Amino acid sequence: MSDPLKEFIEVWGDGYLSGDIATHLTCIEVEAIASLFLSVGNTRAAESWIDNHAEADDCGDMHCRCDNPDCIKEREA
Repeated sequence: MSDPLKEFIEVWGDGYLSGDIATHLTCIEVEAIASLFLSVGNTRAAESWIDNHAEADDCGDMHCRCDNPDCIKEREA
C-alpha cells in the first residue's frame, strides 16, 4: 500500500459500496465521508454517498427528500 489515501478513494469511492451501506450510516457519518471526497476533488463519490444515504432518511433528517410539505419547506430554507 503505497498511498493509503489513494487506495481509500478508489475503494470507498465506488458507487456500489455506497449503495450497499450508506443507508446504514448516520447523517454525520455520511457527511464526513462526503467531505473527505470533496476535499480531494471527487464530487461524484461525495454525491453518491449523500444520494444513497438519503434514500433511508426519515422526515426531518438532514438528507430527507420526502414530499412532506414541512420537510420541503425546511430543505428550501
